[in-house]
Amino acid sequence: MIWFCVVAPSLINIFSSNPRIPFSDDLIFLREGIICGLLVLTVSGLSDFLYFGFWTFPPYQWLTFNITLDLAVFYGRNDWHYYFSQGLPLLTTTYLPFTLIGLWRATSGIQMILAIIIFQMIGTLSLIAHKEVRFIYPLLPLLHILTGPAIASYFTTSPQPPSTKIKPPPPTSLPRTTIRRKPLLIALLIVNAAIAYYTSRRHQSGVLSVQTFLRHEYESLYLTPSLKSTTTTTPEPTNANPPPLFAAYLLPCHSTPWRSSLVHPGLQAWALTCEPPITVAPSERSAYQSEADHFYADPSRFLRESVGRAGRAWPPRYIVGFEGLGAILDGLEDDVRLRVKERWRAFNSDWIDDEQRWGDVVVWEVLEG
Repeated sequence: MIWFCVVAPSLINIFSSNPRIPFSDDLIFLREGIICGLLVLTVSGLSDFLYFGFWTFPPYQWLTFNITLDLAVFYGRNDWHYYFSQGLPLLTTTYLPFTLIGLWRATSGIQMILAIIIFQMIGTLSLIAHKEVRFIYPLLPLLHILTGPAIASYFTTSPQPPSTKIKPPPPTSLPRTTIRRKPLLIALLIVNAAIAYYTSRRHQSGVLSVQTFLRHEYESLYLTPSLKSTTTTTPEPTNANPPPLFAAYLLPCHSTPWRSSLVHPGLQAWALTCEPPITVAPSERSAYQSEADHFYADPSRFLRESVGRAGRAWPPRYIVGFEGLGAILDGLEDDVRLRVKERWRAFNSDWIDDEQRWGDVVVWEVLEG
């Protein structure tokens, strides 16, 4: 969608009756586009084949999953104005007014093409029921290009070019660009720094720190000191043998980075999944429930019927969950003979829009007997 808006003006110029550039340059453009495009597609195809083990074209799979099968709605629906009311404000934060000014001023040249790309991509993605801010991340550099001149003109005063009718002054005497509205500029910088610190260090920090805790706990219990930082080879255990299952994540799907942060291949763990209903008929999708849905609907039944099989070893040494899981685990003590004690706790977020993710992140140790 992005490159179509870049290529289209060039193709229009090639076939127009009054081209702005020589036809020989157009031929060079087409030649380079074909050669470079085929090279990129070849490298992409080979890398996908080496990774997946069979020939595939991920953009086609993306279209099939999101458009043809319309499975993305399984992960949520959003209003049509989501990208305008939430997406752009989240991407540009305090720069939003200047971004809107930059889009308004983009009436010609490359700036107009960039503005068309932004509106075209947001408009197209708004037609899809499932929306996420990360879908429009590729637009961020374009937004910065259009936002920059608006910010510069508002907070700086550029010198007027000397008149061509008089002798220009020497370079040392030329007026310099001056900064104006300094209090407002400093306030905007402070607000952006505060937002960056809060979102990267405090908001939903528990789901990250729990990974560090579990990794270090595994290292202290089962790895020799010389192997605690290994990431490339299978670590050698100490005299203590790691359990078949070190940690079970009874969290809503996609709550933590999970496997990518645990590092050690000997650290066995599993998490609740929410696989999309790819093989379910469209008429039956409304009743489909993921593994996470089954657990929260009836935890004791899920633990009785779904754990202990391949890929779902039980019991674990540690159970990971949000604060509200504690009441569920207490109720399972007699039902499935699960006795736990709190081992670790960390703050996660000041606010959250999902009740299942409310409260601190807690690690419970499973007791024997």
